[in-house]
Amino acid sequence: NLRAKLSGLANTLQAFFGSDEAAQRAQAIDDAVQRLEKFKTKMMKLQQRLKDSTSTRFVVVTIPTKLGVAESKRLVKELGQQGVAVSDIVVNQCVGGSQQEEGNE
Repeated sequence: NLRAKLSGLANTLQAFFGSDEAAQRAQAIDDAVQRLEKFKTKMMKLQQRLKDSTSTRFVVVTIPTKLGVAESKRLVKELGQQGVAVSDIVVNQCVGGSQQEEGNE
């Protein structure tokens, strides 16, 4: 538990700064821990939601370049390892026809 680990820090501050200033610092640490715990709870809920394919769709959007495709492959793999299903992949900036066809127009 983060709160337990930081209690030792508060005790050290009390010995170093005196009780009044240490109490203020200990309160600041406690407030920060509370905010971190709330953030952790929110992130856990978000993770659960992202893993629920009945309520969440994850769409990867990329461009047709080697780097774009490579990054998209990496993202799809990483999401799969995290239990997040990708529903679709969209490739933007695609131009119809080949260079040969463009030259004939």
